Amino acid sequence: MQSVRKYLNYLIFGAVVLLVVGLAVNHSRHMRSLVDALASGNPELQKPAATELIDGEQFMDSITGEPISTRIKAAQALEALGDDKAVKQCIAFLKDPDKPVRDQIVHTLKTMGWKTPKNVDALVAGLKEGDPYVRKGTIDSLTNATDGIGPKPGVVADIVNMMKAEAGA
Repeated sequence: MQSVRKYLNYLIFGAVVLLVVGLAVNHSRHMRSLVDALASGNPELQKPAATELIDGEQFMDSITGEPISTRIKAAQALEALGDDKAVKQCIAFLKDPDKPVRDQIVHTLKTMGWKTPKNVDALVAGLKEGDPYVRKGTIDSLTNATDGIGPKPGVVADIVNMMKAEAGA
């Protein structure tokens, strides 16, 4: 009886391990499919993938370690999404160590940063970030009048209001 119970415990433990491994493999495959959707270049695939990764707070984790071309496509996917969540993600994404990726992110911010008041607010909040890449990217997005946001209505007022509210900004 004792040996039967011992083997039954081994079987239960093995089943639990297989279940956990199966769930991990399934999750890994799902994350890979979302990253592939980001890299597809098709906005209809990029939008739901970006939304799911941002909502699950897994965007940066899932693209870290990907090739530069994939990270650039991920930045373009954020442009396709175009909401304040995407702006906030771009601001975090500006910490990327590779300049071509940061350049694409700045372009993305210039394109979508001013489209709604929420986007402008999220972009202005990036000015307070301590990371030099983030500050440089948000400043470039906000001040470049030729291809960036420049002095569009509401942008200057938001910056002035932030500066008044926080003297350190």
